[in-house]
Amino acid sequence: MPRLKVAAVISADPGPHELWTLRHLSFVACELSVARQAPAADPPVAADDRAALDEYFDCDDLRAWWARSEIATASEAAQDVVVRIFDGKPGPWVMPRPTVAALTMRHEKNSVCIIDEGIDQARILWRGAPQLAPGDASLDIFFRAHLEATRALVQIVKTYASVPGGDEC
Repeated sequence: MPRLKVAAVISADPGPHELWTLRHLSFVACELSVARQAPAADPPVAADDRAALDEYFDCDDLRAWWARSEIATASEAAQDVVVRIFDGKPGPWVMPRPTVAALTMRHEKNSVCIIDEGIDQARILWRGAPQLAPGDASLDIFFRAHLEATRALVQIVKTYASVPGGDEC
């Protein structure tokens, strides 16, 4: 059976939360590649918070992993699944549309959904809610929401990878 081809769309300068997700996707039995997209004008994580996220996600370890990883650059060939994990709102695709599904993690809604023409009306495959604790800052909530959404996203991609033909959504 051919392996599922998964392209992860990341920003040109991926943040620690993007690298965290990419690293976990790399554990799935699939052909993983990356495509870079220019950063959005309105990223969901402010520049000041990005430094704090470095500590939350053990950024030194993630950047070392990224530097030595051998994840290929996505080709022009058709991809089965495209996963958008970069910051900000969706922009123009940097590669052909997928044959199975395009997935995104929506931090403001803590969901994993299929990207279609009307992203806010897209089919939701998973929705979660991080545990809240007294004194939580928005960054604490973002961090826990991202961990939950990454686990769900990886499980969804594993499910696609295990379906014969990989074409059931």
